[in-house]
Amino acid sequence: MKVGLISIGYGNFECGIAGERMEETDAFITQHGYEVTSFHKVLTDKSEIKNAVSKLENEHADCLILQCGTFCGGEEILALAAKIQRLPVVLWGFPEPEAGKYEKIAVNSMTAFLMASGIFQKMGVRFEFMFGCLPNVSSLLLNHLKALNVCLILKQSKFMTIGGRAPGFYFSSADELKFQKTFGTQICRSSVEDLVKRCKSWDSQKTLEAAEKIVNRYGSCRLDRQQIDKAARMYLSLKEIKKETGTGAFAVRCWPEMQDFYDFAPCAVLGMLGDEGIICSCEGDIPGLMTMYIGHLLSGSSVFFADLVNYNENGNLKFWHCGCAPVSLAEDPEKTQISIQPTLAREVGAASSFGLKHGDVTVCQLKETDRGYLFWRAAGTSEEKDRMVSGNQMDVRMKGSWENILNSLVCHGIGQHFTLVYGDIKEELNILLRWLFVDCVNV
Repeated sequence: MKVGLISIGYGNFECGIAGERMEETDAFITQHGYEVTSFHKVLTDKSEIKNAVSKLENEHADCLILQCGTFCGGEEILALAAKIQRLPVVLWGFPEPEAGKYEKIAVNSMTAFLMASGIFQKMGVRFEFMFGCLPNVSSLLLNHLKALNVCLILKQSKFMTIGGRAPGFYFSSADELKFQKTFGTQICRSSVEDLVKRCKSWDSQKTLEAAEKIVNRYGSCRLDRQQIDKAARMYLSLKEIKKETGTGAFAVRCWPEMQDFYDFAPCAVLGMLGDEGIICSCEGDIPGLMTMYIGHLLSGSSVFFADLVNYNENGNLKFWHCGCAPVSLAEDPEKTQISIQPTLAREVGAASSFGLKHGDVTVCQLKETDRGYLFWRAAGTSEEKDRMVSGNQMDVRMKGSWENILNSLVCHGIGQHFTLVYGDIKEELNILLRWLFVDCVNV
């Protein structure tokens, strides 16, 4: 992501302080892997500001960090606002230097910061804001950058639904135009029949190599050679589709046609691809896929897609699915298993079976509404499981009573699917959702 960095000010104030803060910001952002376009001086007149914004546009900056280094006049701020309608802006104000160092108001940044926020609102400039000095606001700055980077990735991404949603899973569909308008992400379509045809086309040498890779990923294997071969072909086919089409993530209708046409369930393959950064939702769930994709991008790790299936006697909520969890999330890698899918009427592979590791988690799900989209989020901690079951499970002690959680889910009509993300992503998620104009329910 290309980050523009501008500091504005007024010559009668201590622009040297503003310049030092700007250079510190430049070094900090660069250190964290972003490309920065900075002007290495505090801009104090309208012509300088206009030229700087034009340069950012010519260099295709993706966002602007605008520092109110010192006081700045409203005309200069307005000149900037008129030029940055396309760019998302993080408006940044600073406190005065420590008391006693200067006998006057040294920078008066807060006044410019408040003036700019009012002008931006009137002019329709899209902006977020922060106030304070590095390193005190380091985490907040990184959250802003992470959220803006995810926005950029979503606009460049393409999802593929293979076969559409599973029968009766009405919340798994999405209005393609509303989806692309909100997230910038295109949805393209393919069929289960085409995927199966591709699976059957691979030569035996390549499938043997992929089969060995799949078996070695697990602590044990309870599938016969035929089922492992089908898993290898499915794995190779989805990777090939990604390469050919530029698809970033897949929503796969994993039943019933997959069993009718191929006598196979792709659960474990979807989890394995998730560990390679190719996010896949099962049962054709597109809002669920976006939830997984956002969770993956914000956390930098694999995520767990699951049903909420029980309230345990110890007060924990049990999240479970039939075998699509990435192996990297296993509590004990040695006890992971690839085996028969546990819920289908016929005995077919391939599904993983293991409990997920302990730790803080974010539980979330995106829902399409009449107005747009709603993102539901809660927090908890994955703990010891209360029983052994086939498939993948996580028992979560929620922050808040299970009654309040259930009440919120029912009242908002969230449905049964959830994404569980390790870590607390609340702050960066809230920033991201504001940029996307997606309503958020934090429970």
